[in-house]
Amino acid sequence: FLFSSAYMEDIIIAVNELLKSKQKYLLFEEKIYDLIDRSNSREKIASSAHEINPHFKNNVITFYLTFYDKTVSPREITNYLNRLFYKQYRGTDLSNISLVKYKEGLMIFYTFTDNEKCDNDIHLCKRILRYFDIPLDLFCTGISNSHKTFTQLDISIEESIYADKVCYIKQKKYLYYSGLDIYSYLIPLMKERSIQT
Repeated sequence: FLFSSAYMEDIIIAVNELLKSKQKYLLFEEKIYDLIDRSNSREKIASSAHEINPHFKNNVITFYLTFYDKTVSPREITNYLNRLFYKQYRGTDLSNISLVKYKEGLMIFYTFTDNEKCDNDIHLCKRILRYFDIPLDLFCTGISNSHKTFTQLDISIEESIYADKVCYIKQKKYLYYSGLDIYSYLIPLMKERSIQT
């Protein structure tokens, strides 16, 4: 069958790839849940990190982006990821960047070697998002500290999530974990069941 320059086989393959990518998003999201909700050994963290991206380098910075406007559907993140799947980024080495859907947001892992100088700042996040054609102005962005080993990925993830939460509370566009002040003690307490009741 021919549908205006698309063969039926191509449509079937595209739908199949879309379903596989959705399964991959769920799998990676589950890996993040496992990393932050359980006390894991460094070996388990390294294994989970390599499942997310087998090319992870030593150092890691995590950015967590959630929509500034909470009325936007969380499915928009999946739509962004699906569009990226169909774009071709072949001439560039992107092995040090991973984009993962987590809850209602987008988590970006940026890894780099010990030799590279890398600042964990909003400009790095802007460059990454601009490269992938994702508008930064729609998001609150939590930025973790730079960690010297990707076996601290769980800590990096939590820092970016906490920074994002405080970013929304303070009505800012982005916030560094290092700038949370008293919130760095208060936000982790929100996870405690005894405090929630």
